[in-house]
Amino acid sequence: MYQTKTRILSKLALGIGLALPMSAFAMPGYWTNSNGQAWNSAYAKGHCWRTPWWQKGDANAQCDAYLMPKPKPVAMPAPAPKPSYKIVTLNTVASGEAYFGFNKYDLTPGQIAKLSAAFKGLKNADIKDVKVTGYTDRIGSLKYNMKLGLKRAETVAKYIETHYGIPADKIMIKSMGPADPVVNCPGTKVTPALIKCLAPNRRTVVRIDMVVKKEVPASMQNGG
Repeated sequence: MYQTKTRILSKLALGIGLALPMSAFAMPGYWTNSNGQAWNSAYAKGHCWRTPWWQKGDANAQCDAYLMPKPKPVAMPAPAPKPSYKIVTLNTVASGEAYFGFNKYDLTPGQIAKLSAAFKGLKNADIKDVKVTGYTDRIGSLKYNMKLGLKRAETVAKYIETHYGIPADKIMIKSMGPADPVVNCPGTKVTPALIKCLAPNRRTVVRIDMVVKKEVPASMQNGG
């Protein structure tokens, strides 16, 4: 009985299809009007009348949106990495003078205080390497100042090694002499005023490069 009704409906649908204009098939799998627009079901909003030949592959967003492939989830951007280095410049006042004395390369209490603040809480395992650059003021020859800048860098590097447990093979030193001055002072005659004015140029710059640790997703933190 059921098969007989199915055959009758199929023949009826075929007959209707033969009698309809081509515009009725403008949307494969769905009945359409003369303008090629799908006939919407009065009983289910957003659903169209399907033809007997409708297949799942005929589904479209207008008539059967729920059958459409779900969009892939958008990956969230990775969090901004934490700063991988810190820089401390030994040329400002902090618990005393933090710049080097004229023609000197001994560390001052102010410089030691700044180094201690920079290395506080850091362990050898946290540090990738340390770069120490020594500078001078412009008084004197370039050759002499390059040597003086290197001595200043060596002094700081040795202090870091002995007081903060950073091995020597992680510390790199170089001299820039009078290059890249922090302040520019007028005059060429060496006077106490000029020496005092140029004091911030007598410095070292310490760059501490950290070991970058990869963030482990929360879903992978609990092992089995």
